[in-house]
Amino acid sequence: MNEEHSALKNHFLKIFRHMKWADISVLNLLEKQNIREEKVVELISHIVISEDTCYKRITNEYYENRFWDILSIEECKRIVEQTSSKYMKYILALPENDFQKKISYKNSKGVDYTTSVEDLLTHVVFHGIYHRGQIMLLMRGSGKDVVATDYAMYMREHE
Repeated sequence: MNEEHSALKNHFLKIFRHMKWADISVLNLLEKQNIREEKVVELISHIVISEDTCYKRITNEYYENRFWDILSIEECKRIVEQTSSKYMKYILALPENDFQKKISYKNSKGVDYTTSVEDLLTHVVFHGIYHRGQIMLLMRGSGKDVVATDYAMYMREHE
């Protein structure tokens, strides 16, 4: 990590690396165990679609408010790789003052919102954490192996 970046930029670079690692960890687990339960696949699909949609909101790209489409594991992996790369480039290029820039968008229900880039970036990370926890709970409840995707596990592996 480049020490010339601000603490805020370094923070977001680190948590977006965690987000990619956690998504791929879950997808690899689902693939390894050949998990096809609709709710689990629906949730991981929702996570990666939401991550991509949030990026498009921030960068003012066209997006559809279709957060609950069900994707294949392969499609999810492809989207995670692409979206992660876009977020990293975006964060690296983002001028420090632009973290507070306001973004206007419509939510999934068509309601207009205006939110700072910093808050949208934070939201997308926390959103994935929430739903990955739901996935692990569903899998554990059905007797399947689970994987830890919390930030501490990521830091232990990557420090």
